[in-house]
Amino acid sequence: YSSPRNKLLFAERRAQKPLRFPFFMSKQTIKSTEYPRQALGKEFIVAAGARGRFDEEAFHGKTLLCIDLTDAKNSEFGDKKRRHFMEIAEKAGKRAGSELACCLFCGNEAKFLFLAENTLSLEMLRAFIGSRTKLKAVSSAVTDGYEFYKNFLPTAEQLQRFNNEEILFDIRALGDIGGQRRVNFHLAFRSEPDTADFAPNALREGFALGSAEESSDDDCSVGFVVHRICELTPDSVGTATDKVIALVAPYGGKLLYWDCPIQKRLKK
Repeated sequence: YSSPRNKLLFAERRAQKPLRFPFFMSKQTIKSTEYPRQALGKEFIVAAGARGRFDEEAFHGKTLLCIDLTDAKNSEFGDKKRRHFMEIAEKAGKRAGSELACCLFCGNEAKFLFLAENTLSLEMLRAFIGSRTKLKAVSSAVTDGYEFYKNFLPTAEQLQRFNNEEILFDIRALGDIGGQRRVNFHLAFRSEPDTADFAPNALREGFALGSAEESSDDDCSVGFVVHRICELTPDSVGTATDKVIALVAPYGGKLLYWDCPIQKRLKK
């Protein structure tokens, strides 16, 4: 891994990898992502709709249509049933002209969230999902979908912390011995002035400035790297990613991915 070529390949793989491995796919139409989210005192599995709509812009100005199911006969929905419910929700959204944002699963409860312009399709969604799942469906609407997004769905920091655990798992799988490491945070900004304004704040918060680089992001074409010494643990790396995400936000920037050198135990 220490060779420049291997480091480049590892960086490219991390940049291209989605936030989380596919949870399940069906008929090549459902592309879902799972991660735990502590909400209302319960641990949820959140599965994205076909377009993975967790971006803020998708929720702005939209009405959120909610369909709730509870299966009193079972304590938890298994993988097979969750996959089946996602298929039903996708079909319901297409029929009603509403976009499936995500499904929330918690034990024997499920919540389907659709993005719409108004509440006209709410009853159609409730009837379709209830009849196909053979469970009692309860409908409700949230007129301010963005408020729901802010208060319920995961933040960028929480998503990144979950992704950090997968990256650390990959690093350990390569035989890394752990400990402190210089971690490289690959950022993207919309313009060079945004990068210049960000740099002094990064220095004040304990990051070392790296160099400019090409960015593969369509919206933010100016790439930049900052560095920080971190223990390769979820808490240490998570604190750093929380900080860097907060630092780039006022300048319209993004954390694309992070990487670090691999250190293996020397062979005797």
